[in-house]
Amino acid sequence: MPRSHCWRSAAGGACCGARRRRGRRGRRLPADGRERPARAWPSWNPGVSSARLRGDLAVGATFDWQTHGLVIASTVAELVPGRRVVWGGPAHGIEGVHVWTFEEIDGGVLVRTRESWAGPPVEADPEGMRAALEGSLRSWLAALTQTALKQTR
Repeated sequence: MPRSHCWRSAAGGACCGARRRRGRRGRRLPADGRERPARAWPSWNPGVSSARLRGDLAVGATFDWQTHGLVIASTVAELVPGRRVVWGGPAHGIEGVHVWTFEEIDGGVLVRTRESWAGPPVEADPEGMRAALEGSLRSWLAALTQTALKQTR
């Protein structure tokens, strides 16, 4: 079971700590899941109905994606190919920052993700938003794990 912790930041945003999900020894993530996250989302994440990267994946690149009826525009803030990607932006009054890291271990890849939200909707319902964020991250990691396991069989 993944370990996690959550807290409310000083700014009133909800923040969830690292979620860890590791498949069996020797399991690998699909390359698209590490190198082209926006383009590949709909193929492995049923919660993302569309995603379009504008140009190449690089710091400053923007991409549009849709999840649960919400259309979101995000900007890549940091990129270390194959190791780390950070993106964020505003969506419906919430400023979100997503961090994904990838670590080669035991012939596979350990994925960690963190996300923080801040803004008036979070301040109005911190516990509800924390639960939504927690559920979203768990769902994304479960979908990614299932895709990785299918590709290694």
